[in-house]
Amino acid sequence: TFLSSVHYAFVLYINSSYLENFIAKEKIGLLYAMASVFTIIAISNLSKVLKKYGQFKTVLSVLTIDLAAIICLAIASSPLFPKTILFPVSDGTALVENITRLTPWFGSIVIISFLAFQVSIIMNRILLDVYMEKFSKENETGNNRGWFLTSMNLAIALSPFVVGKIVTNTSDDFWKVYVISAIFLTLSLALIARKLKSVKDASYHSPLFLQTIKKVIKDKNIFNIYISSLLLEFFYSWMVIYTPIYLYNQIGLSWGQIGTIFSIM
Repeated sequence: TFLSSVHYAFVLYINSSYLENFIAKEKIGLLYAMASVFTIIAISNLSKVLKKYGQFKTVLSVLTIDLAAIICLAIASSPLFPKTILFPVSDGTALVENITRLTPWFGSIVIISFLAFQVSIIMNRILLDVYMEKFSKENETGNNRGWFLTSMNLAIALSPFVVGKIVTNTSDDFWKVYVISAIFLTLSLALIARKLKSVKDASYHSPLFLQTIKKVIKDKNIFNIYISSLLLEFFYSWMVIYTPIYLYNQIGLSWGQIGTIFSIM
């Protein structure tokens, strides 16, 4: 859980600034919204996938997709693919062009990789939660889930500070963060492949989406929890997507300062 959380937390606050290099700033929020829609679709079909392929194969598949996506994001921002290209011209000067203008498909690969990464992150969290519930005794589930959330939030709290030490005042170092994230994910994938292969699947049911919504609305306790979670996630979305861009582009803070601020928060 901690390894997977570190993988996610390492890139959490730089994703939006990273995307600025490939798409317009005004479209970044739309891209996150698209990822949320795809995630909802994936979650609504998760139980069917689990019944057909089993949890172990599903977890490995999701983590593999996640790893492939994060590697693509790392390569796209690495020195292997420079942001600008110099073209010699007749008078001896050089024309600088943005690589995304010269190769529109390059930006599309980044967008697809980011969407796959965002969906995989949520799916992985749900699948690990299912494993945790299976390993927990009935009277220990809440306590174990508390430790689960604590380890995840600890990773989220510490990672920005470390990232701030890696990334300089430019975006040229983003690829290093994605590489480190990929390393932690690889370790998590290897550990899961080794330890969870023999775990038997739980019984899965496929509740209809509308029936689930009605059940949530009828139960005031669950409804209040969902509303609280929605408001909290809405706040987090602004902090994760727009605050790093604002602090770096408008206020002029360095990534070291931004990382320290987010770790303290």
